[in-house]
Amino acid sequence: MTNATQNIRSRVEHITPEMAREYLTRNNRNRPINKTTVEDYARQIEQGLWKLNGEAIIISSKGNVLDGQHRLKACCMADQPIDSVIIEGVDEELFSTIDTGRARTAGDIFAIDGINNPTRKSSVITAYFNLRRNEATYAPSESIRKVKVSKQEILDFYRENEELVTQVTSYASSSYDHVRLLTISTMGAYILYLIHDRHHPEQKVYDFFCELTGASEITNQTVSLLRDALLRNITKQRVLTISQRNAYIIKAWNAYITGKELKNLSYNKSQEGQLKMI
Repeated sequence: MTNATQNIRSRVEHITPEMAREYLTRNNRNRPINKTTVEDYARQIEQGLWKLNGEAIIISSKGNVLDGQHRLKACCMADQPIDSVIIEGVDEELFSTIDTGRARTAGDIFAIDGINNPTRKSSVITAYFNLRRNEATYAPSESIRKVKVSKQEILDFYRENEELVTQVTSYASSSYDHVRLLTISTMGAYILYLIHDRHHPEQKVYDFFCELTGASEITNQTVSLLRDALLRNITKQRVLTISQRNAYIIKAWNAYITGKELKNLSYNKSQEGQLKMI
């Protein structure tokens, strides 16, 4: 056993915000702080989603934080304590070897949990969370925040809505195999949002997307306008930005569900107000 190994010590510690701030005064060998990551971790702490899972905050033999600065910052931001494994005494020369493994994806977690079709189901739920947290509104793409969702949140949502997620993912997958107007995760996210959050009848939501993908006869001309725009997008005749695509989907759905028919789907970034999905 080497001396370096002999010096490494570990313990579980109840870290208060005050302790976290003290640790952070010795944070001079780390990457720049990512504000979004800190905010997302803090949200998880505030919502009681943060768990002691064996991931460690690593402190060097000189007392510097080598790994865990975002967790410590989040503890301060949430102003709530967290429990964490602390590993001390690590040689600072080993800093470059820390956190280099491939992180488990939500799909990996689903697969480990024995869930069928894990990657598609987890990606649909992730896209749904992003859609929901941006309130299914149109906004210029630079103002749409792609939020980080914890793997536990994704898994919990699946367990609470297993039948619906399975049904939506199956439908989005078969639609994608038929015509690739939208990705599986994007279509699935919109369907989940309309059924789960907006409480529209499932059949009405599926009717809209069946018309859009050509699986049934179009009953509202606005759906045809959206279909044409998406077809031109995938054939590169007229490529849509994410903001344009979102605005078109929202406008088309709102017209469809209210029985209105639009003569065209327009988009003007400087003139568009915020649109909310009904």
